[in-house]
Amino acid sequence: MSKILSWGQCDIFVRQYNGTSKGSTWLKFDTPVENSTTLETTEGNKTEAKVEGGDNEAVRHAKSTYALKWEERIGAGHTDTVEDLDGIIAGEFEVLLFPTENPTAPALYIPVADGSATDSYTSADGTKKAYTFDAVKNSVKVGATGAKKDLGQVAWGSATLDGTTGLPTAFYAFKDPQTTKENLLGN
Repeated sequence: MSKILSWGQCDIFVRQYNGTSKGSTWLKFDTPVENSTTLETTEGNKTEAKVEGGDNEAVRHAKSTYALKWEERIGAGHTDTVEDLDGIIAGEFEVLLFPTENPTAPALYIPVADGSATDSYTSADGTKKAYTFDAVKNSVKVGATGAKKDLGQVAWGSATLDGTTGLPTAFYAFKDPQTTKENLLGN
Protein backbone atom coordinates (compact mmCIF):
# COMPACT_ATOMS: atom_id res chain seq x y z
CA MET A 1 0.00 0.00 0.00
CA SER A 2 1.38 3.43 -0.92
CA LYS A 3 1.56 6.41 1.41
CA ILE A 4 -0.91 9.26 1.12
CA LEU A 5 1.25 12.31 0.35
CA SER A 6 0.59 16.04 0.44
CA TRP A 7 2.06 16.74 -2.96
CA GLY A 8 0.54 18.23 -6.07
CA GLN A 9 -2.16 20.88 -6.23
CA CYS A 10 -3.03 22.68 -3.02
CA ASP A 11 -5.34 25.44 -1.84
CA ILE A 12 -3.98 28.18 0.41
CA PHE A 13 -6.17 30.08 2.84
CA VAL A 14 -5.46 32.96 5.24
CA ARG A 15 -7.47 34.88 7.77
CA GLN A 16 -6.63 37.86 9.92
CA TYR A 17 -5.24 36.77 13.30
CA ASN A 18 -6.81 38.69 16.18
CA GLY A 19 -5.38 36.97 19.26
CA THR A 20 -7.69 33.99 19.07
CA SER A 21 -8.61 31.43 16.44
CA LYS A 22 -12.07 32.89 16.06
CA GLY A 23 -13.34 35.81 14.12
CA SER A 24 -12.46 36.89 10.64
CA THR A 25 -13.37 35.05 7.45
CA TRP A 26 -10.98 32.75 5.62
CA LEU A 27 -9.76 34.06 2.26
CA LYS A 28 -8.72 31.67 -0.52
CA PHE A 29 -5.82 32.47 -2.85
CA ASP A 30 -5.88 31.61 -6.55
CA THR A 31 -4.33 28.27 -7.51
CA PRO A 32 -0.55 28.67 -7.17
CA VAL A 33 1.78 28.55 -10.16
CA GLU A 34 2.90 24.95 -10.69
CA ASN A 35 5.77 23.87 -8.41
CA SER A 36 5.99 27.31 -6.75
CA THR A 37 4.58 26.33 -3.32
CA THR A 38 7.29 25.60 -0.75
CA LEU A 39 7.69 25.47 3.00
CA GLU A 40 11.21 26.74 3.55
CA THR A 41 12.86 25.81 6.82
CA THR A 42 15.88 27.72 8.09
CA GLU A 43 17.72 25.63 10.61
CA GLY A 44 18.53 27.44 13.87
CA ASN A 45 22.13 28.30 14.70
CA LYS A 46 24.27 25.60 16.23
CA THR A 47 26.54 26.56 19.11
CA GLU A 48 29.34 24.21 20.11
CA ALA A 49 31.35 24.30 23.32
CA LYS A 50 34.75 22.96 22.30
CA VAL A 51 37.44 21.56 24.61
CA GLU A 52 41.11 21.07 23.89
CA GLY A 53 41.57 18.56 21.09
CA GLY A 54 38.45 19.77 19.26
CA ASP A 55 35.81 17.56 20.89
CA ASN A 56 32.41 18.99 21.76
CA GLU A 57 31.70 19.31 25.45
CA ALA A 58 28.17 20.49 24.69
CA VAL A 59 26.05 21.45 21.69
CA ARG A 60 23.02 23.74 21.61
CA HIS A 61 20.65 24.32 18.69
CA ALA A 62 18.46 27.40 18.28
CA LYS A 63 14.92 26.92 16.96
CA SER A 64 14.31 26.69 13.23
CA THR A 65 12.18 29.24 11.39
CA TYR A 66 9.63 28.62 8.64
CA ALA A 67 8.27 30.47 5.61
CA LEU A 68 5.46 29.33 3.31
CA LYS A 69 6.03 30.71 -0.21
CA TRP A 70 4.09 30.53 -3.47
CA GLU A 71 3.37 32.47 -6.66
CA GLU A 72 0.14 33.44 -8.45
CA ARG A 73 -0.27 34.58 -12.03
CA ILE A 74 -1.90 37.98 -12.38
CA GLY A 75 -4.25 38.26 -15.35
CA ALA A 76 -7.01 40.58 -16.52
CA GLY A 77 -9.65 41.15 -13.85
CA HIS A 78 -7.44 39.78 -11.05
CA THR A 79 -8.09 41.05 -7.53
CA ASP A 80 -5.47 40.53 -4.83
CA THR A 81 -6.64 38.21 -2.04
CA VAL A 82 -4.84 40.36 0.53
CA GLU A 83 -3.60 43.89 -0.04
CA ASP A 84 0.03 44.86 0.16
CA LEU A 85 1.68 48.27 0.08
CA ASP A 86 5.17 48.11 -1.40
CA GLY A 87 5.35 44.44 -0.47
CA ILE A 88 4.13 44.75 3.12
CA ILE A 89 0.92 42.93 4.04
CA ALA A 90 -0.48 44.63 7.15
CA GLY A 91 -1.40 42.51 10.18
CA GLU A 92 -0.85 38.94 11.25
CA PHE A 93 -2.57 35.93 9.72
CA GLU A 94 -3.43 32.30 10.26
CA VAL A 95 -2.42 30.23 7.22
CA LEU A 96 -3.74 26.85 6.09
CA LEU A 97 -2.35 24.85 3.17
CA PHE A 98 -4.90 22.21 2.13
CA PRO A 99 -3.84 19.27 -0.09
CA THR A 100 -6.56 19.60 -2.77
CA GLU A 101 -5.21 16.76 -4.89
CA ASN A 102 -5.61 14.34 -1.97
CA PRO A 103 -7.84 15.77 0.81
CA THR A 104 -6.97 12.94 3.22
CA ALA A 105 -3.25 13.84 3.11
CA PRO A 106 -1.71 16.01 5.85
CA ALA A 107 -2.49 19.74 5.78
CA LEU A 108 -0.15 22.49 7.03
CA TYR A 109 -1.33 25.07 9.58
CA ILE A 110 0.60 28.17 10.64
CA PRO A 111 -1.18 29.68 13.67
CA VAL A 112 0.43 33.13 13.37
CA ALA A 113 2.30 34.49 10.33
CA ASP A 114 3.57 37.78 8.95
CA GLY A 115 3.10 38.27 5.19
CA SER A 116 4.86 39.98 2.32
CA ALA A 117 4.43 40.06 -1.46
CA THR A 118 6.54 40.90 -4.50
CA ASP A 119 5.48 41.55 -8.08
CA SER A 120 7.41 40.37 -11.12
CA TYR A 121 7.08 40.30 -14.90
CA THR A 122 8.79 38.37 -17.67
CA SER A 123 7.73 38.02 -21.30
CA ALA A 124 7.77 34.22 -20.81
CA ASP A 125 5.57 34.08 -17.67
CA GLY A 126 3.69 37.38 -17.68
CA THR A 127 2.87 39.10 -14.39
CA LYS A 128 3.20 37.12 -11.16
CA LYS A 129 2.91 37.90 -7.48
CA ALA A 130 5.04 35.95 -5.00
CA TYR A 131 3.74 35.61 -1.45
CA THR A 132 5.74 34.77 1.66
CA PHE A 133 4.17 34.10 5.04
CA ASP A 134 6.77 33.78 7.80
CA ALA A 135 5.72 31.82 10.89
CA VAL A 136 5.85 33.86 14.10
CA LYS A 137 6.44 32.59 17.66
CA ASN A 138 3.07 32.03 19.22
CA SER A 139 1.05 30.62 22.03
CA VAL A 140 -2.40 30.95 20.56
CA LYS A 141 -5.81 30.68 22.09
CA VAL A 142 -7.58 27.97 20.16
CA GLY A 143 -10.80 26.04 19.88
CA ALA A 144 -14.03 26.41 21.75
CA THR A 145 -12.34 26.77 25.16
CA GLY A 146 -9.94 29.53 24.14
CA ALA A 147 -7.17 27.63 25.96
CA LYS A 148 -3.59 28.55 25.12
CA LYS A 149 -1.57 25.96 23.23
CA ASP A 150 1.94 26.08 21.83
CA LEU A 151 2.16 23.67 18.92
CA GLY A 152 5.25 25.33 17.50
CA GLN A 153 5.46 27.67 14.55
CA VAL A 154 3.93 25.16 12.12
CA ALA A 155 1.72 22.12 12.61
CA TRP A 156 0.83 19.21 10.35
CA GLY A 157 -2.56 17.57 10.75
CA SER A 158 -5.92 16.78 9.21
CA ALA A 159 -8.12 19.55 7.84
CA THR A 160 -11.63 19.74 6.46
CA LEU A 161 -13.30 22.26 4.18
CA ASP A 162 -16.98 23.24 4.15
CA GLY A 163 -18.79 21.41 1.34
CA THR A 164 -20.70 24.54 0.32
CA THR A 165 -18.26 27.43 0.77
CA GLY A 166 -15.01 25.48 0.26
CA LEU A 167 -13.52 27.32 3.26
CA PRO A 168 -11.69 25.66 6.19
CA THR A 169 -13.85 24.40 9.04
CA ALA A 170 -11.48 22.26 11.12
CA PHE A 171 -7.83 21.43 11.72
CA TYR A 172 -6.60 18.76 14.13
CA ALA A 173 -2.85 18.74 14.77
CA PHE A 174 -1.05 15.39 14.74
CA LYS A 175 1.14 16.49 17.66
CA ASP A 176 -1.68 17.73 19.89
CA PRO A 177 -0.95 15.75 23.08
CA GLN A 178 -4.53 15.70 24.33
CA THR A 179 -6.53 12.49 24.34
CA THR A 180 -9.40 14.38 22.73
CA LYS A 181 -8.04 16.52 19.96
CA GLU A 182 -9.41 20.02 19.63
CA ASN A 183 -10.33 21.87 16.44
CA LEU A 184 -7.60 24.52 16.34
CA LEU A 185 -9.54 26.74 13.95
CA GLY A 186 -12.27 27.36 16.53
CA ASN A 187 -14.94 27.75 13.85
